[in-house]
Amino acid sequence: MIAVDRDQKPRIPGEAAVMEYVLAMATGDTESRPKGGWQDYHNGPQARHGLHGRKRDEMFYTDKGQKAYGTGGYADKPFRYRGIQEQVLGCKAGWAGKGR
Repeated sequence: MIAVDRDQKPRIPGEAAVMEYVLAMATGDTESRPKGGWQDYHNGPQARHGLHGRKRDEMFYTDKGQKAYGTGGYADKPFRYRGIQEQVLGCKAGWAGKGR
């Protein structure tokens, strides 16, 4: 899903916002950037049902699934450099289209 402006052009975050996002990923800040996302988001009305009609929140976000950096298969390890790089490159591609 891509956020768009009123004139249907994609909304691209500013450099300062991306720098803050990357810093949270690099330092392992689980409050602002947990691996696997936020439990409230996966339990929201937009969330699709997973296996057997249960939402992702009910399947993955249990006390058993909580690890050091969030939830999921690799949540016991911090973000790798490549993962951070891919996030930045995705934003950079958007900046190129905006003429930055």
